[in-house]
Amino acid sequence: MNTAELVKIFRTAYDTALPKPLHDFIADEQFKGMDGKYITIEGKKYRLRFLSDMLDRMGGLVDQAIRVAISDSTGGEPIGFFEAIAGDDDYFHEIAVVPRHSENRLDKNDPLPVYLISFRGYPVEFDEDEDEDLEEEEDTFEFHIRKISASFEQFLKLVP
Repeated sequence: MNTAELVKIFRTAYDTALPKPLHDFIADEQFKGMDGKYITIEGKKYRLRFLSDMLDRMGGLVDQAIRVAISDSTGGEPIGFFEAIAGDDDYFHEIAVVPRHSENRLDKNDPLPVYLISFRGYPVEFDEDEDEDLEEEEDTFEFHIRKISASFEQFLKLVP
């Protein structure tokens, strides 16, 4: 798969334009130098795996219900681009950006902070049946967000 196709897949999977630093990171194949490397966040080591399988991916931040559930805390929908594999817990971890928008466009002055988003379970869904009242499923969704860099540029320097 060429990088132009990969950029298109990311845009389609997240249903949004990619911020320029993330677009260039993918288009210029910079991710290849970080894929499989380790990053330490708050004393915990994670192996990075670039999310190149976006069209075949189920769950994670590519799932709109999960992005929307997290967006209340982040002020926007996150775009995950690396899976961060810890191996010692039952959370799913992704490295993500949460682009800021100004007047329904990407904010060109956004430094694009990078976050580690950890989650498990699935957001509560409501089923509305014509003959029955609203039924609530058990809430199993938990998530934690940690800012790991103040900008995308700074994030690129965190991985050796």
